[in-house]
Amino acid sequence: MKIIYQQLLLALLIIIGSASLSGQTENDLNQKVTIEATNVTISELLKNIGEQARIKFSYNPKLIKSNNRVNVSAEKETVRNVLNGVFRKKFDYKLRGNYVIITEQKVSSDELVKASKTILSGYVIDAETQDGISKVSIYTSAGASSLTDETGAFKITLNKDENSLLELRKKDYQSTTFESNHSSSNDLEIALNAIQSISIQLHRDSIDTKRLNAPHIGIATMYQINTSLQANQDNITDSIRKPVSFSLYPGLATYGNLSGNIKFNLAINFIGYNRGIKGAEFSLFSGINRDDVEGLQLAGLSNYVGNNVTGYQAASIFNKVGGDLEGVQMAGITNVNLKNITGAQFAGINNHVIGDVIGLQMAGIYNITDDAKGMQVSGIWNIADTISGMQMAGIGNHAKNCEGLQLSGLYNYADTISGAQVSGLVNVGHIVKGSQIGIINVADSLSGIPIGIFNFIKNGYKRIGVNTDELFPINIEFRTGVNKFYTILSAGMQTDVFDSDSSFYTFGMGFGSRYPISKSFAIEIDATANHITKRKYTNDLSLNLKGSIGLEFQLSKHFSLAGGATYNAYILDRNLLADADFESLRDEYLVDTSYEMNKNVWRSWIGYRAGLRFAF
Repeated sequence: MKIIYQQLLLALLIIIGSASLSGQTENDLNQKVTIEATNVTISELLKNIGEQARIKFSYNPKLIKSNNRVNVSAEKETVRNVLNGVFRKKFDYKLRGNYVIITEQKVSSDELVKASKTILSGYVIDAETQDGISKVSIYTSAGASSLTDETGAFKITLNKDENSLLELRKKDYQSTTFESNHSSSNDLEIALNAIQSISIQLHRDSIDTKRLNAPHIGIATMYQINTSLQANQDNITDSIRKPVSFSLYPGLATYGNLSGNIKFNLAINFIGYNRGIKGAEFSLFSGINRDDVEGLQLAGLSNYVGNNVTGYQAASIFNKVGGDLEGVQMAGITNVNLKNITGAQFAGINNHVIGDVIGLQMAGIYNITDDAKGMQVSGIWNIADTISGMQMAGIGNHAKNCEGLQLSGLYNYADTISGAQVSGLVNVGHIVKGSQIGIINVADSLSGIPIGIFNFIKNGYKRIGVNTDELFPINIEFRTGVNKFYTILSAGMQTDVFDSDSSFYTFGMGFGSRYPISKSFAIEIDATANHITKRKYTNDLSLNLKGSIGLEFQLSKHFSLAGGATYNAYILDRNLLADADFESLRDEYLVDTSYEMNKNVWRSWIGYRAGLRFAF
């Protein structure tokens, strides 16, 4: 209470004094005084100053300990300087009449920031030539960084509580660590030693190319990288790690032009440019990492990674990985991997892998890879040098070597396949250790069965033949496939088919198997289905089903005779019997039967076939 009473009384005196002295000349703090005082209290000192300058002092006893003792020696010094010397500039002074009010000094936020910072400046020179070195990377463990200019000069701003160990890196110079005293922060001179090149002759067999050719960490992108970022990534090979980064554009980030040398646990970007991620990265547009990404990487537009990806990578347009990928990669349009993938790759348009794929590769249009162990699925096309698994495409599959299944809506190609080729149209293989199923099957060598209308197997069974039977004197056959299974295309006619509207012709297809019993003889078992119609074509049911067993005798390398017995079943629409030509088409053959079934008539008999064939 005593202190409060004193302060109120003092304030009242100041108001009264100000009013009474309003007409007098105001004293200020620039009056000069002479003080020689040893071991005096602050209150005694202020009284002495006040008597010389004709002023009085007012202050908070809690702020200034008046019983503290000081030594002062001042000759014709201003009151302000004497007070600053005693209180070390900790207080502000305000004049009210002949009273000086001492208050606590107020520091602005800008001054506080400046007070917490130190600017180190200096030059980096070549230790031998003493010339300045440009584009030297200078940084601290806290992430502050700078780059020397053309003369070797630099400035770097540090926190005062930060240690002043500067890391200096420059390509073709030895790495250097320099410790600076914050108090001597200007005109530093730091010398770097150039790395001396040494010529050594080595035997070629003794060269370890993996050690001599260190991999360059980086990847081509659609974004312009400024020269400072580029210089830092050329100079600095050290591994720098930080927890979090925010980035607007390469270089406009939490750690500025040093960001391309830092691996982060979390990066949040518009467009980010880092050395790597071990955690997660989220980019509104693009995430760019020169080295590895481990964890999650998501971007609204594209992701670029210079080395390996382990985890999950997704972008609406484009992903590009310079190394291996283990995990899942998804893009709305294109994935490009310059090395290997273990996991799954999905794209709406295209997947392109220079190396191997172990897992699943899917694209709405195209998949390309070197070696695939797993499955390739595409809406249009797959290409693989070697695949162990399955290739599936809406249009085509292409593989040099395939162990598994090729399944396509249109086209399959494999140089060597151990498995099966299934296509809606064409299968092509050089060496096929399995089966081909398609309209057209082509192979140099096939150990399985080709099932199709046209089968062209280089080492297979291929025959063009002319034969006769009990219905049609002239028949032409085209047989292709392998001995185990071949397809038959056939057409026949009566000799007067071009002269008479009442004559018949036939066409159809079938399949068969051939069993060689010696070099010259083979047994054949065939089954065919042929439509029989008059010169004036009919759509009504008129089907000749024929089963045959016979022999083929080899006359020479290219010619053979073939013949055998046939069992025929002729199914025709009942309406056709009203035509006398259809009624008399079949006439008294061995084992002749006939009966009606619903709207159709079934007639059967035993017949024959005989003819000459040409092998090609």
